[in-house]
Amino acid sequence: MIILAGTIRVPLENIERAKPVVETFVKAVRTEPGCIEFAFAWDVVDPGLIRIFEKFNDQAGLEAHRATPHVAVWRKAQADIGVHGRDLTQYEISDSKKL
Repeated sequence: MIILAGTIRVPLENIERAKPVVETFVKAVRTEPGCIEFAFAWDVVDPGLIRIFEKFNDQAGLEAHRATPHVAVWRKAQADIGVHGRDLTQYEISDSKKL
């Protein structure tokens, strides 16, 4: 299993313009066969901060995700809405258990 977790930032003046773009992207990713979980969450204390959590079956699922048309659209949109401060870490999980 592959997990990606981190943050990105959106300038405060672009938040309302960014919301539908982010929503469209998240909905598209959630339909991918290798995607287990995918979430972008606006921080309640820091409104320009988006917390990211992604979970894919395996590296192949993540690579397939990166090759989708909606990822290309998202990459272009990031520049348009001023996304910056990207801080994302990939974790490879060999075992897990529910608590």
